[in-house]
Amino acid sequence: MKYNNLLIIIIFLVCSCSKRNNDNGINLNDKGRLFISQIADSVSYIHLEMNEQCLLGDISDLLFQKNIYYVFDGQTNSIYLFDEKGFFVNKIFKQGRGPGEYVHPSSFFIDPEDNIHIIDLLLKKILVYDNKGDFLDEFWIEEYVRDFCVINDKYFFYMPDQNINSKQGLYLYDTKNKQYEEFIKIKGTSKSFMPWYITSLGGNDSYSVVDPVNNYVYYFNYTGVFETKKFIFFPLADDVKNEDMNAFSLVFFNESNCFMMWTFASVMYENGMKIYLYNKNNLQGKVYDTVINDLDNRELGIPTRYSNNNKFIFWMHSDNEDNNPILQILHLKQ
Repeated sequence: MKYNNLLIIIIFLVCSCSKRNNDNGINLNDKGRLFISQIADSVSYIHLEMNEQCLLGDISDLLFQKNIYYVFDGQTNSIYLFDEKGFFVNKIFKQGRGPGEYVHPSSFFIDPEDNIHIIDLLLKKILVYDNKGDFLDEFWIEEYVRDFCVINDKYFFYMPDQNINSKQGLYLYDTKNKQYEEFIKIKGTSKSFMPWYITSLGGNDSYSVVDPVNNYVYYFNYTGVFETKKFIFFPLADDVKNEDMNAFSLVFFNESNCFMMWTFASVMYENGMKIYLYNKNNLQGKVYDTVINDLDNRELGIPTRYSNNNKFIFWMHSDNEDNNPILQILHLKQ
């Protein structure tokens, strides 16, 4: 299966996962061919408009709300807004060290009022703008937050599992008192790099968060966790220098109404990528090492976070390198 070369960078950013071998688990050395027509009825494409105001490099993250695509470009540290047809709407770019400015944005969230919340990974602060780009608020946080969401004006922070002395898991943050309340505890010392961990389930302020250490998926809302699913994968890498060079690390997790898609990268890139696709309706899953787009014969792009409304959205570079990226939308089967 072929992905954009950007995945090579992601793979080398992968540090480690707790190594587990379980004969009764899901063997990532299995092989199979996934035909897109097995899971999707159709594929559509959105060519993002390019002009002097919106020159994108890559798409680091993507959210969709009220007919607007919010596209985060990590190369330019900008968030671009496009309508459903791909026409440019606005650009958020506030880089700097002054009030209302960020240095290194790493994750963002759109609240129900269409305000944009951005975490600055370097300065450890959150900034809030409206969708016109006007600055609204900012506050500092003491911890290293890798991903987050906002429910009922409350912040839920995913803390990385870097070492045993740091906060690990999902925490509810009190912005006024600057206090953390443990919501979901994660045990382990994995340093696997993923671009996101939290996925909106669409409506009702419900979300899933993946635990890459122990391969749990937790489902939660403002009141608490209402469901947990456990998956056992092997062989998983505990170090990129591990003698088991056939081991795998999780690099993407996507979830729609009907499907979960786990994407793993081999420690040795030439050993390829693996997808574990889980059907939530019949509770069946399978490992694939090859993906064939038999609907229109184009290669599958790079996953994005957004997967609501029973869609998986990928992105790819345009055939003309001077143009903006293209969104590739799989309209999934029910």
